[in-house]
Amino acid sequence: MLIVDHDPWPCLNSARIFDSRFVLVPVRIGPRHVRSATLKVSEFEGAAVFERFTETACEAVLLAQDEARQLGHNLLGTEFILLGLLRVNEDITNVVLTRFGATLSGARQQVEQSVGRGPGAAGEEIPWTPNANELLERAWTSTKELGDKHIGTEHLLLGMIKMGSDCVAVTVLLQLGIPTLELEKLLRQFLPLPADAWRVHTGEGDATIREAADLRRRVRLWQHIAAVAGKHGLDDVLREALDRKQSYERNLSSSEKVI
Repeated sequence: MLIVDHDPWPCLNSARIFDSRFVLVPVRIGPRHVRSATLKVSEFEGAAVFERFTETACEAVLLAQDEARQLGHNLLGTEFILLGLLRVNEDITNVVLTRFGATLSGARQQVEQSVGRGPGAAGEEIPWTPNANELLERAWTSTKELGDKHIGTEHLLLGMIKMGSDCVAVTVLLQLGIPTLELEKLLRQFLPLPADAWRVHTGEGDATIREAADLRRRVRLWQHIAAVAGKHGLDDVLREALDRKQSYERNLSSSEKVI
């Protein structure tokens, strides 16, 4: 049995290869922890795949774990990852989900109806279900198919949709009246995202400079969303994107004055 501990990037607490086939990766953002999946090394090139998570994808997993705990579950299923995606506001995935009428409260209610309440005994580590493992495999496949180098929330959503009815999260979406094929079609119109529209968490450098860099990323993201929405006649998305872009531009201007 091979046991290797390392710290591949600041967003990951550690990665432990505990035999020749699987890797267990705990993910950390700030003082809190997200315990990630047991994954096939052959599929993911060891822990390298987790080095390629965007900050928003890390945040979504963190929030998914929180949702599982709130419902008293000690396993992290795809349904909780869906809730995590809905809680990440600054993201294209949230835009397309909400455009189809998905709401966090409605999804939470449907998840509880689907899986019920757990025993409430979840500890710090929440293992992922086999379906959640498969979701990550499919998300990584989508990442490579799009020519991207980092797994974002958009790839997690594509991974869900690819699983079809075998995925509890997809069942939840269908029960909410959301056509997953149409959802995928809309999402793909915005992909791939510009390389400067997302970032990998580092937590390094001057806080003011990091804030300005993040604001520039947000401006670029919403600029891209606005351009695509205008091209495809998505007026509601266009209005929201322009409002957010202008808001971040004002914040960026103030931040740069401080720098």
